[in-house]
Amino acid sequence: YGPVALVILELVDTIILTIIFWYFVGPLKKFKFSSSSFLKFYKFGFNTTLASLLNQVFDNIYHLILAKYFSIQQAGYFYQAKKIQGLPLGIIQGSVLNVVYSALSRLQNNTTEFNKLYYNVVKIFTIGVAFLCIVIFLYADALINILYGSEWYHSIYYLKILIVAAFFSLQEILISLIFKVFDRTDMILKLEILKKILLSITIFYGILVSNVNYLFYGFVLTAIFSFLINYYYAKKVQMSFFWDEIIIVMKVVLISILIVVFFDFLNGFYEIEIGVGFFMFPVIFLSYILALFVVGVLSLNEIKIMKKIFR
Repeated sequence: YGPVALVILELVDTIILTIIFWYFVGPLKKFKFSSSSFLKFYKFGFNTTLASLLNQVFDNIYHLILAKYFSIQQAGYFYQAKKIQGLPLGIIQGSVLNVVYSALSRLQNNTTEFNKLYYNVVKIFTIGVAFLCIVIFLYADALINILYGSEWYHSIYYLKILIVAAFFSLQEILISLIFKVFDRTDMILKLEILKKILLSITIFYGILVSNVNYLFYGFVLTAIFSFLINYYYAKKVQMSFFWDEIIIVMKVVLISILIVVFFDFLNGFYEIEIGVGFFMFPVIFLSYILALFVVGVLSLNEIKIMKKIFR
């Protein structure tokens, strides 16, 4: 049925999800509008909604600019790479971060416990996300070949760049939970606007020099800058000016770069086949964990803490 099948997919997906909600949660029993509740939650929802809308608009602008000023092929490569990059982002953002937000909200009036939990969450989250990004980066060629075929080979380069940006974007989303917990969602909107201004500059520069790579490099640089500036203002809101979390992130980033460079070199030097490459996965994982122990990011005591938090 061609494009109509995509429309049917969206409709069926929504209908099935609604039926599942009705079954497990129950249908809407009554409708009552509360002006006091609306005014109470208006500012919170309004800021986050505008920030999300702004983010969606710019995501779509990227596709339009690639197709208009460069080539439809490059837009296609970017779109397919973005879909793979968006999968781990969606899973982590939709499940892990919602649980973290709920846990942190309960401790917003207990500064000591809040800071302790947040520190441990940052450590676990950063370690997990970084490893996921390492795997996607190293196995980018295998993922593209298996999912889309060899004709989408050029998407590999885009996927590698986007997954680097994804790491810092997820860190930024984790940090933004502090603004939500302490009811400062206005900061989310303000920082999102600043981020889009910087992104716009990189877009215009890429168009000016007619080099698509500058668009993607700008994507990464904007993600890094946004992470750092969000961290700074979040610590001011949290009223905790310790830099422990940023040190952890930087250590993990350094380890990730070394792991990627080393195994990418092995892959290129020995021309490891996809099948053999998958057998290298345990070696990559063990090397990563060992490196975390060496630089002091992980310890046996902290593994026990991680088990407790996961429970």
